[in-house]
Amino acid sequence: MTNVITESITVFHASDGTPLDNGKIYIGADGLNPETNPAQVYADAALTITIAQPIRTVAGRPVNDNGAATALYLSGDYSITVKDQDDQLISSELSIEAVGVGDMRSANNLSDVASISTARTNLGIPVNVINKSAAYTAVAADRSKVIRGTATMTLDLTAAVTLGDGWFVRVIAAGGDVTVDPNGSETIDGATTLVIEDGESAFIACNGTAFFTDRLISLLDGKQPLDADLTAIAGLSGVEGDIIYRDGSQWQRLAKGSYGKALVMNSGATAPEWGAHPVYHLRDRRTSGTAGDSRTGGTWSKHTLQTEEVSGISGASLASSVATLPAGTYKINAWVDIEDPTGGMIRLRNTTDGSTVALGRANTGSGTGDGGIAVMQGQFTIAASKGFELQVYSSGAASTPESTGEDEVYADLYIEKVG
Repeated sequence: MTNVITESITVFHASDGTPLDNGKIYIGADGLNPETNPAQVYADAALTITIAQPIRTVAGRPVNDNGAATALYLSGDYSITVKDQDDQLISSELSIEAVGVGDMRSANNLSDVASISTARTNLGIPVNVINKSAAYTAVAADRSKVIRGTATMTLDLTAAVTLGDGWFVRVIAAGGDVTVDPNGSETIDGATTLVIEDGESAFIACNGTAFFTDRLISLLDGKQPLDADLTAIAGLSGVEGDIIYRDGSQWQRLAKGSYGKALVMNSGATAPEWGAHPVYHLRDRRTSGTAGDSRTGGTWSKHTLQTEEVSGISGASLASSVATLPAGTYKINAWVDIEDPTGGMIRLRNTTDGSTVALGRANTGSGTGDGGIAVMQGQFTIAASKGFELQVYSSGAASTPESTGEDEVYADLYIEKVG
């Protein structure tokens, strides 16, 4: 026996009474948890079109696997659980005795029922579809009808007191916008008129003094069309590699970047953009034949940095070999020429706070010769602008120039802002 769980116009509601959007419906075996014991559910009375579970809702209506509003059918009694999009329970019933079309027999003064429409007729519930292409006034006799506007038109409503409490219609705009205009100063959803845009529909009910809708139009306005593969986003076009992000009010498209580019946040921290992490590259660079720094043994000394090779960090500056950096997170790589056969080491010193933020490995040296290179890597974060020195611990004399005709380079500090 085929049983009807819901009709396509059925609306499920959230805990706050609004139509349930993006909800989850589980239908299961009678007496059992429907989430762990699902029953096969169909979109047609012949039980040929299956629907996957959980069954999702759009503006309160169950939808099939293609995203269209649908009735739900199954064979036999069933259990049901309804949850919202966050898996919060809205309702649950372990055993529901299904009423199928086969239960409506002549024993109940009804002829055998083969369809829902026949059942409505036998029960005296007329649901007729009337097509209108020009201005029309809905009257009391239109109660429960579907008024289908096939062109741009105005649907006037007879006075609410005349139509009475409980009068209702469904209006479908199927060829142009339909403007619903209550009588005189009466309102619909608190407004003087309601525009049902072409392709939309609304359930309109009267309480004897005013008119109300199921508010599906306001719920659906601005909603992303259901698309399981997300092949398109309303209002945006794109190509392979594009990125979609959210600004303060809506979704935006960032066109794909070129090879080698990195995704970084803009300076206002409001949107992503293509670029590279900002870099501040400093060196101790002198003309050919010029010796490097002389150092005092047994103590940390500031190494000279006088050349900005790359100045890509906004707010960074160099003065008297002190690099000032703005707030942020940084990665650093550095090396210094150590003219000391016994070795030495280097560090990056936060001179504002008197703390060491990076420390290099000790270069122990061989005991003879001209020493070598001390290297350092590190990462640190500062909450405000600070000053930094590249410092050396070595007892060696001044670095000897190579005198090649190219500049002498005795130290290198590479700073990358990563956050």
